[in-house]
Amino acid sequence: MKQPEKPEKWEKARPWILISAPAILKNKYFYFVAALFILALSIASGNGSMTVYYCGNILKDMDMMTPLSMALTLTVIIGNCFVPAIVKKIGHLPGI
Repeated sequence: MKQPEKPEKWEKARPWILISAPAILKNKYFYFVAALFILALSIASGNGSMTVYYCGNILKDMDMMTPLSMALTLTVIIGNCFVPAIVKKIGHLPGI
């Protein structure tokens, strides 16, 4: 059975990355968000590796890994419960 021919517009279509990349690179906030993303990943990997080092070499007890890792997580979870009250009291930032 013969394959149907593709319309001409399909052959001329450009990949989406070639269309999107120039627009993304012209956006003034793209580089700021990319830098924040790299910073957040660096902090997360630094905390993880420091916890392993601290538990293994300083405390000599790897069983402390879980409580130390959860200390930051629980603090953030509890702190997030107070964010609505803080935002209500202070208000939102101008321009956001």
